[in-house]
Amino acid sequence: LNSTDQLILIRRIAKVQLLHTLRAAAITFCLSLFLANGSHAEDWPAIIKQLKRTSSSREGKQQLGVAYNNYALKLSNDRKYNEAEAQLKKALQLDARNDQVKENLSVVLLTTRSTS
Repeated sequence: LNSTDQLILIRRIAKVQLLHTLRAAAITFCLSLFLANGSHAEDWPAIIKQLKRTSSSREGKQQLGVAYNNYALKLSNDRKYNEAEAQLKKALQLDARNDQVKENLSVVLLTTRSTS
């Protein structure tokens, strides 16, 4: 490829990446609207179930990982540390580079050790 073709290819790749980012942002926004709707605000198992059905893309799997993480935070707040740990491990299986999930798992593991 000559330099002009390379530049065109780079622009196309950037445009596709931007579209994926926008799609992920739209999914996050829709999820936040769903969560803000009263009774569904903490129904993480239902949200996870729905995301499992619809999350075939990379962004969808990231959203599922975020849902596992958020459910784990709720479980941790309810002092259900073993269940929280399981949810965080599921999140890491989907997105092993998510530093927030790693940090949350560390906190849960430390809390589990200090309470036992």
